[in-house]
Amino acid sequence: MYVSIREVTVFQAGFDSLRQGLRALGLAAVEIALSRNLRIPALEDSLEASLSVATPEATAQAADLYREASLRVSALFLPNNFNAPDRKAEVAWAIEAVRVAEALGARVMRLDGAMSGPDRLSRRRRVALYVECLQRVLEATAGSQVCLAVENHGRQGGDLAWLEEMLAAMPSPRVGLTLDPANLYWAGYPLSGVYRIVARLAPRVCNVHVKNIAYPEPSRERQRPLGWEYGCCVCPAPEGDLDFERLARLLAAAGYSGALTIEEEALAKYPPSERPRLLRGDVEYLRKAITAGCY
Repeated sequence: MYVSIREVTVFQAGFDSLRQGLRALGLAAVEIALSRNLRIPALEDSLEASLSVATPEATAQAADLYREASLRVSALFLPNNFNAPDRKAEVAWAIEAVRVAEALGARVMRLDGAMSGPDRLSRRRRVALYVECLQRVLEATAGSQVCLAVENHGRQGGDLAWLEEMLAAMPSPRVGLTLDPANLYWAGYPLSGVYRIVARLAPRVCNVHVKNIAYPEPSRERQRPLGWEYGCCVCPAPEGDLDFERLARLLAAAGYSGALTIEEEALAKYPPSERPRLLRGDVEYLRKAITAGCY
């Protein structure tokens, strides 16, 4: 396992250059978002500049820039919606994203487990819609090694029954999870239940996001409402209830060797001057967790 970070987290910490931020944090791996108009962050002036990956030639040029900077793209982040009014466009975007991920050397593409309008459809129908879209992407990218890693994100992604039914319907080794343990905790599962769920899902994990929550002690083992007190209780990764050494051990036991990607959502609670220090603490904490949990 190794430590990565989402590019948006780098920018939220006050860095406007991806290269500068990763260097300051001592990281060489990053998860980057792909826009709908097929652009990825540039390495310099990243808040203002982006790189086109709309054609194979442009993608090769962008990939060369990342490689020359010795940066590893741990995953390509797609905020898709497989129940959008134009599902064909969502599928087409995902198919293009597989091409981009492959050219960038990313073995994982993060997909969103959330869809619009989940309350208007039965779980069975939502599983069927999602599976249909995944199958189209797989068929159009046959031969690719890129994993379609669905994140347990939002109301639908936080529904364990939906996740497991979707995975059972998609046994392909190219379909798995972007696991965010804090999203399970956010969804209301008791702390001990989060570890049990992670152990159950670990064989299908292709990517991991890292943030943390510190709930009042009486609430940790209680089933809580979805998103309960998250804004108050989200905290830096080393300070929360979730033990990432224990989580790394569970993942390693299932054969996971990919990224632990920092997605620090507590940054807004700290002055801008303190945010880089906070992220350096996350990096150190996760490196120690990996060493203790895997070796």
